[in-house]
Amino acid sequence: MNALHYIIFHPDYAREKIEVKAKILLYNKVKDWQGSIWVDETKGNEDPYVFHTNWLYSYCHATQIKRQPNENEPFVKEDSFLFFCNGDSVDNDYLQFDTVFKIDRITHWYDDGMKIPKEFESHYKNNKSELWRRHFRFPSVGIHKGKYTYVGKIWDGIDNSYSFLPISMENERVLFHIEELPEDLRNKIIEKRKGKYPISLIDEEKEIILDLIERRCFIKVIKDIVKLNSL
Repeated sequence: MNALHYIIFHPDYAREKIEVKAKILLYNKVKDWQGSIWVDETKGNEDPYVFHTNWLYSYCHATQIKRQPNENEPFVKEDSFLFFCNGDSVDNDYLQFDTVFKIDRITHWYDDGMKIPKEFESHYKNNKSELWRRHFRFPSVGIHKGKYTYVGKIWDGIDNSYSFLPISMENERVLFHIEELPEDLRNKIIEKRKGKYPISLIDEEKEIILDLIERRCFIKVIKDIVKLNSL
């Protein structure tokens, strides 16, 4: 069964522009870089979480996407793409993306969603762990409930399909008008944008979105992301 993909909207007030150092791809070469990215507010629940060897996505809108394995219909699985998008810009007919998240693998929570995946259990209730404090702890304090954590595919120099943060030539989030999309896809987005529901994409639609992002992307932030004021 084919993978299902999604555009997932974030309200812009919940996104934070921060200065980081990171590894980037520029003209197909890996370089050290310092600049701005857009992420969930770093004092709250960061989802997706990109400040780790593994990029992680666990909660935000997750109950609104098709996650349950199904033999008859596409669902979110390995190789699915999740496109995180400014939920305010779409009201003005623009799609502005800050994160392209390709799923490498899916890890499962246990004990009714209160215990984090076994792959990350060394971080459980470890207050010295940023991964615990900034991402995994929230079900334990009554915010969200864990079911799956999606682990992003990180650039490895071999696979040409991976997660990245797209930055434009103007050092902004990548942006394009919905008029650049085929009519059927454009109408799907217009229908869903009022409630900011995740928008499912079949493979062909995913390729259209990814191609438009790639064509406007000057820098791809790919790994080793560190917030500068935490150095």
